[in-house]
Amino acid sequence: MSNTLTTHTYILDSADRDLDQYPETNDYRVGLGKTLNGVVGVRVLDCKLNQTEHPINASNNVLVYRVGAGGTGTRQSVTVDPGTYTPAELATAIQTQLTSHGDGLTITYSASTQRITFSAGGDFVVYVRDSSMRHVLGFTTTAYSVASSSNAITPDGIVDVSSTPYVLVELPDFQDDVAGVVVFDTPNRFTAPAAKYFDNIRSKISSVRFKLLTRGGRAYDTGRTNHVFVVAITTLDTKRLDFNTKFDPLV
Repeated sequence: MSNTLTTHTYILDSADRDLDQYPETNDYRVGLGKTLNGVVGVRVLDCKLNQTEHPINASNNVLVYRVGAGGTGTRQSVTVDPGTYTPAELATAIQTQLTSHGDGLTITYSASTQRITFSAGGDFVVYVRDSSMRHVLGFTTTAYSVASSSNAITPDGIVDVSSTPYVLVELPDFQDDVAGVVVFDTPNRFTAPAAKYFDNIRSKISSVRFKLLTRGGRAYDTGRTNHVFVVAITTLDTKRLDFNTKFDPLV
């Protein structure tokens, strides 16, 4: 007896989500408008998503440091407003807050080396792990903190104020791995893994949940802007199904 497979294609708009239950558009559920039985596979075919997240945002805009020798001095933090900056503009924004602290720490940016340098009149420490902007500023060390040498610190890497290059799409109801990738380019591109079937048949589904994540696994900041997914859902003739058995697409 051969299986009868049917593919249903849906255009799902985040604007159609329940706004009270899902106020954000980086983790939400959209209804299909009907219930599908005997679902054996769900695949994202395309996604229209705008690049909305600022290069400097709430996930990478904090610097933590202390000026003073031998553990003296007060631990301080700098929080830069989210936005788009050139490396020089970012250094200026950080310097503005450093100046307000009045502890003598300064930051300069070199266009020739593309690196920043922190300087002070004495010893100081940058708490790298506690500084969410560590990668932006070029810190590549895995150490908890970096102490000044000759009253200065220059990170190993260059300043990186580029935007998130891509967003990962997940369908947490159906699979643990990535369902597709939105690459921000001109124009934006969407790529997805090859189609595959579930190990076990899903008796019925009436909605699809989407999650948008950065490469680090945090939720991508969509700014609550809406976007569209094109989704293909494959079903099997349910009249002859036992939902407790494993699905073999070759039978």
